[in-house]
Amino acid sequence: MSLYTRAVEEILHTAKAPHRGLIMDIEEWPDTLKLVVYTDNLSDFPRPAQEDFAVFLIDLVKRLQQVTTIHLEKKAYVPTSRRVS
Repeated sequence: MSLYTRAVEEILHTAKAPHRGLIMDIEEWPDTLKLVVYTDNLSDFPRPAQEDFAVFLIDLVKRLQQVTTIHLEKKAYVPTSRRVS
């Protein structure tokens, strides 16, 4: 059974990032979902925006933890297919 439920989808679709341009992905593993953010993407933003994103991501993970098992994961680089030119 998928951990990506309608409740998860609703939370993700209603979440409003504090600034445009944040790239994040959801990976589904057998026992958990992973919310993936990319350090090279975050480093494109000024420090105050990075702090805003940190608060946003912590809040988002807390909301998702109410309906599923989820972990926040940081990866170094955005996949080429996800880059915005």
